[in-house]
Amino acid sequence: MRCLWFETMLGLALAQSTATSNLRLRRSIVVKDSFHRSYCSKVESATSFSGLSLSKISAGVDQPKNAPLIMETLGTTIITVTAGLLGKADMSPGLKALGVAAVLMPLIHAGARVSGANYNPSISVALLLLGKMPPAQCLFYISCQLVGALIGGVLTKVLLPQGAMDPSSVGTIATCVPEALFSFALILTALQTTVSKSQSRNSFFGSAISIVVFLGVAFGAGMNPAVAGGLFAGAGHQKGLLARTILPLIMTFPAAFFFRLTDIDETYAREMGLVPSVSAAFVRAYGPYLIELVGSFLLTTTIGLALVTKNLPIPLAAGLALTFLAFGSGYVSGAHLNPAVSLGVYLRNARRIRMQKLAGYASIQVLGALASGAMLRYVVGAGALEGRYSVPRAVISCGQAFAVEALFTCMMVSTILHINASTGYQGNQCNGLVVGLALMGGLLITDVVGGGC
Repeated sequence: MRCLWFETMLGLALAQSTATSNLRLRRSIVVKDSFHRSYCSKVESATSFSGLSLSKISAGVDQPKNAPLIMETLGTTIITVTAGLLGKADMSPGLKALGVAAVLMPLIHAGARVSGANYNPSISVALLLLGKMPPAQCLFYISCQLVGALIGGVLTKVLLPQGAMDPSSVGTIATCVPEALFSFALILTALQTTVSKSQSRNSFFGSAISIVVFLGVAFGAGMNPAVAGGLFAGAGHQKGLLARTILPLIMTFPAAFFFRLTDIDETYAREMGLVPSVSAAFVRAYGPYLIELVGSFLLTTTIGLALVTKNLPIPLAAGLALTFLAFGSGYVSGAHLNPAVSLGVYLRNARRIRMQKLAGYASIQVLGALASGAMLRYVVGAGALEGRYSVPRAVISCGQAFAVEALFTCMMVSTILHINASTGYQGNQCNGLVVGLALMGGLLITDVVGGGC
């Protein structure tokens, strides 16, 4: 009896000990697992690409401390040599711009995780204004960019002894307007696609930035004070230097402030910087309208510059402009930039856009287009804008022109509605390109018969 009692108690003790050990083991596993998840999330957050700031990109990356400075110097040198050589090449402005953009895009992707791929003092200053980059780091970056541009200017001078830049037309109002507008567009697009938390982990940042550079260079804008300074130094010119260097730097202030006015995440940003912050209520209420206003202005201006300069086909310029605007600002307002698109969104889902918002969008889009037209009329004169869009053309009737316009407007609006409403397209990185191609194709076809409106 005692033996039986002893065996029973021994069994219970062993069972209790085993259960206690298992419980401790489970707790240990849970603690370790939670620690592992927390650690992984911190590492993933530290190493994720969420902006141009070096402190966010290179964290956790095994690389030399001076690698970002070397990357900025090398990248700016390559861009300067590219711009200098293509500047003297016997080819159309569109092909020259394509060459610059084709070199810039791989450089952006190559240097994004090393230095942030600024390659431009205006970008670094914009990050400084927003508090995304420390002053000392900004100073080092700009110094390296200037050194790289100077090296590039000297190399271009060696390769092209005749000089790399002809600044005879630089400084006139007709060249200052593209310089200022596309510098603003470049800085804003860079901030929207690389700094905004709403667009973190996107893969189109390089494409969007390169498209802006392509359009700007095609219309005579430099948008990079360092590159312009290096080329002017290599060519030995001074005329027009201030226009090429000061204007892009001046445009960093309105671009950074506009980004803070329209990006909801900036209202909660810890880094205040030198740009004043605004309330979240203001950004939610007025941010989309500001985006539609400025976007319509930039889109119309791009079409007008293509019309006046004839450096790019109008459908190509318009389609690419809509592409970078959709990539950059689509997360804020949807990048409608067209009353027909806003009406289509309203008819499909009245809960998504109310009648009041529809009226506001349409009004602000028309206002932006009118402001652009007035600006172009003042800069280039009314005569340069006349004669291109005679609608309808003499060979067709108004009814035929209306039918073509209606058909391809329906195609574009339907495309936008499907890629935005379908769950299968949510998060698709190509949506901006699809929208731009829809506009480009529609303009190409309607231009044949109806004037391309």
